[in-house]
Amino acid sequence: MTGIGTTLRGLIALEIETRKMEGYFSDNGFDVEQVWAPVEELENLKRDHPYGKLYIVTGPADEGPNRTRDVRSGLALREVPISLGFQRANVPPSDIATIDMLVDIVDQLYEVLRRFVPNEEYGWIRTEALKDDNGVPFDYVSLTSNNFFEAYFVTYYSYVTT
Repeated sequence: MTGIGTTLRGLIALEIETRKMEGYFSDNGFDVEQVWAPVEELENLKRDHPYGKLYIVTGPADEGPNRTRDVRSGLALREVPISLGFQRANVPPSDIATIDMLVDIVDQLYEVLRRFVPNEEYGWIRTEALKDDNGVPFDYVSLTSNNFFEAYFVTYYSYVTT
């Protein structure tokens, strides 16, 4: 039996791949992979994923979903977090056009996630960027020191349970 987080991860991956094929993103060359941890050797990322890589991660169901009850319908709901990480190597901080395009891709991913409702069992709640201790989104930290663009965020969906 596949868990609700793993199922949702697969549905999100399929939706993003579909949008890529439709030419939705500013650059549709990035790769999408469903993983348990967004880990890739830098040299492999440079060589195998020159347009970037989007990691879609879910953890074990017992660590993530919180059970609540919808006041209007009375249905039991679980909150399902799905983490996403977008990485691209070889991005100099002075290359404003490429950085703008990558930020646009992240914004477009947020929009795809916000609008995506795979079926009547799931509903989007929110998407939050992960930030460092100073409140700065991660996509700026490695850029200045390593020519490495990265953005990490978590999207939350509700799931109707019985």
